[in-house]
Amino acid sequence: MTAVRSAAVPGSGGILPDSVLADVVRETGASVGLLYLLSPGEPVLRLEMASGVSRRIAAPWTRVPVSTAIPVTDAMRERRLLWLGSQEDIARRYPRVGIVLPYDFMLAAAPIIGATAVWGGMVLLWPVWHPPQLSAAEQEAIAAGCRRAAAILDQA
Repeated sequence: MTAVRSAAVPGSGGILPDSVLADVVRETGASVGLLYLLSPGEPVLRLEMASGVSRRIAAPWTRVPVSTAIPVTDAMRERRLLWLGSQEDIARRYPRVGIVLPYDFMLAAAPIIGATAVWGGMVLLWPVWHPPQLSAAEQEAIAAGCRRAAAILDQA
């Protein structure tokens, strides 16, 4: 497993603290957390922070073109939280994800939206014994984590 690591804020000398992702993972009980930021000057998301996943498994997802149809890019485009409550939902909506990660899990993806820009997104995974819907507390923890990240990025 890789620890959550700090992310360099694009275009600045600031640091996005690892607690941004760690707090959301802890508060939601997620097994895996991923935080992506847009690369400066190119339409690519970079995996900046990861928790609960090995480097080998995360390797195909370290750089993702924003044009790729995956949950985090769709959450960013749609500017809303996406919830995929079953492996069938994932396989139907995102066949590539279902093939690369053929495990049973549930997934939430949320955009990190600042005052004037979408900075990136957050992805969280839970095992199948998670209830079929996100609780209000989990939704708020995700939203609060994304707001916190956006506020830090906006100030950088």
